[in-house]
Amino acid sequence: MALLRKGCFCCELRTCVLVQAWTSMLIAVLHTAFGLLVLALMADLVPHEHLPEEVRVRLRPPAVMSGNRKAAAAAVREMKVQQALVGSMALMMGLINLSITIALVLGCRKENRRLLVPALIWGAAGLVFITVMTIVTLVATPAKVAALVAVSGVPLLVLSVYFWLHILSYYLELREEDRELKRQTL
Repeated sequence: MALLRKGCFCCELRTCVLVQAWTSMLIAVLHTAFGLLVLALMADLVPHEHLPEEVRVRLRPPAVMSGNRKAAAAAVREMKVQQALVGSMALMMGLINLSITIALVLGCRKENRRLLVPALIWGAAGLVFITVMTIVTLVATPAKVAALVAVSGVPLLVLSVYFWLHILSYYLELREEDRELKRQTL
């Protein structure tokens, strides 16, 4: 039995999940592009002269500005490793999100509930992560940061749970239809 009968704005669950999937696909493409951009900056494929001054200053490690060559070389190496990690993680997460979102879109279009399972698992893992990070931030940070997290993180968590429930409800709806079809064929 589906948990939700209708999606956002009283539309069908399938339509709501498709809108979520296409929005997630756009975000995943942007996430992947960000990862590629960071990796390109790290590999100096994008000349720093073409970047705005405020970006160039942020890309320059503090030791380079001080003039100490040995410290500057170590700082540049450390910065490159950090950029490589950030770019690689962003690229990997973007590609994972993209593949899961493609499966979600195909699952909605073909009404195949098995293609919704990766989105359910990934979404549940994301919900656990957001919950843990919100609790840790609320407990372990100063009051101003905790208030900011309470104002932004808690509504994000509630909205994420609501959207995940859409996918779960659509999955359960498709499962009910499959069972009904099996009963009719027997």
